[in-house]
Amino acid sequence: MSEPNVNAIPTTRATHHSRTHKLTVTAMLSTVAFLLMFIEFPIPALIPAFVKLDISDLPELLAPAGDMEKLRMAVLYGADAVYLAGTSFGMRSFAGNFTADELPEAVRFAHDHGVRVHVTVNTMPRNDEVARLPEHLERLNDLGVDALILADLGAFTLAGRYAPRCERHISTQQSIANYECARAAGFTNISADLMYGLPGQTVKDHLDAIETLYRLGLNHISAYSLIVEEGTPLYTDVTGGAESLPAEDDVYLMHRRGMEFLETLGYAR
Repeated sequence: MSEPNVNAIPTTRATHHSRTHKLTVTAMLSTVAFLLMFIEFPIPALIPAFVKLDISDLPELLAPAGDMEKLRMAVLYGADAVYLAGTSFGMRSFAGNFTADELPEAVRFAHDHGVRVHVTVNTMPRNDEVARLPEHLERLNDLGVDALILADLGAFTLAGRYAPRCERHISTQQSIANYECARAAGFTNISADLMYGLPGQTVKDHLDAIETLYRLGLNHISAYSLIVEEGTPLYTDVTGGAESLPAEDDVYLMHRRGMEFLETLGYAR
């Protein structure tokens, strides 16, 4: 196999903070108005230099719309787009959602105000459910829905076939739960994160996990030592004696022997 890469990172954590200070347009205009009280220049010559804005780089403001009332509020208060669900194939179970009769009205109202409509189709349909999905997708396509929010790989594929006019967006619920699914999806460069120093874990357990990943033919393996964060359930269990972490010497051995084993398997830093 070609020589992949490995990152083995012991107990290291980095935090990056960035701050951007911007002078708002309102403050700029207030400053100009104040100056104009004392100097005489043609106002039209001054104002454009301060109020001309390029909004092409602004992000889209996407608002949830659980029912028709919430959709109207989001649209009228300036949302660029709304996302909503029908009564099937959506995970928004605690929202009012839109019936088959309400969806056309929702799309029409949003579009009349220049607002895009995203519809969630983010369940993981079973075999008996997926047979009904093409009809649902075709209807959303015909209604003029702008985008679909999808989580299941099969639903994503069907949406491209039965709702070609709708953009396809990946839902936060989307995941690939196993190696075979990743391969079936067409991914050829597959990585894995491996954690060591877990409660009850031994050095042999860690090396066995590395060998398992190696046999899958992964291109990249990252190894991390567990850091127990204060305030987490695991921290409570460890400090309360319900869970026991490996000794520090064993965690060090997991790191050192793990690195050595990866190198013997052909991985390089």
